[in-house]
Amino acid sequence: MPDDALRAAADAGQLQDDAQLQAQLERMLADDKARRGLGAFAVQWLELDHLDWVEKSPHPLVPEFGDELREAMKREAADFMAMVIRDDDARLSTLLTAPYSPVPDELLPLYGLAQPAQPGAYVQLDPARRAGLLTQVGWLATHANPGQSSPVLRGVVVLESLLCTFLPAPPNNIFPPPPDPNATTRERFEKHSSEPSCAGCHLYIDGIGFGFEGYDAFGVVRELENGLPVDESGTLRGYGITEKDFDGPVELAHLLADDPVVRDCVAFQWTTYALGRILATADTCQVADLQDRFAAHDGDMRALLGDIVTSPAFRTLVFAAE
Repeated sequence: MPDDALRAAADAGQLQDDAQLQAQLERMLADDKARRGLGAFAVQWLELDHLDWVEKSPHPLVPEFGDELREAMKREAADFMAMVIRDDDARLSTLLTAPYSPVPDELLPLYGLAQPAQPGAYVQLDPARRAGLLTQVGWLATHANPGQSSPVLRGVVVLESLLCTFLPAPPNNIFPPPPDPNATTRERFEKHSSEPSCAGCHLYIDGIGFGFEGYDAFGVVRELENGLPVDESGTLRGYGITEKDFDGPVELAHLLADDPVVRDCVAFQWTTYALGRILATADTCQVADLQDRFAAHDGDMRALLGDIVTSPAFRTLVFAAE
């Protein structure tokens, strides 16, 4: 809610001035309350709110998958987003590739870590296995099945949330292949490629999702599944993207961080969140301008927020037609 300083600025007519708007944004970002709003974007953007109803099978590292663990997973992503924007360089590339995170104590066993020396600070992670939001245990656990990984769930979220590539819903009579103790998840799901009714979409979904097979249903690193070696190779495909092969999630994270399609999509997602409404056709030109500015700022999300709040779209009240 607006505080006294913001209300006073509004009463004085100062919020019609770009420089005053920018100054208020900087003041508000410096307030600790900003962590909640910035973190809420991360949770909504990557669908971590789905954790509220995710269930998990027993795991050797987790006695119980309860509300405490769910909240810790959401808190890690939220705090990471806020820390990157407020305390780090605010770059999209940092958000997607940083090998460190403010890991809550509850999640340390899943990362294979001991107690951190300074609770609440960044924890250095294995740079060969962890890179940004998409390798955090919360995101990986959210987009997985109770007792097994899911290249489909993980691939779909990357396509929709980072590439703004939206695929049609699957037919009602399509079901995932059943678990097989003699095969890996990848081997089971590769059958999609041989089914004409599935291959069109799964060429995009699985090509990305297979890159996360080095993590189990809880986001814990693994090299074997059912005694068989895990294959993390994949292919990045999406609307407007030049097809690229990759090996593992860290390489994928760097490809995503460098891709202009991802940058434009993130600008679109931030604008939608900031305006608090679905973007309409009338917003197209303003969104394109914000995307161009985001590119000119080299993916600086703090600068993007400044451009959003000074844009006509943010400062104009939109009334729905009767």
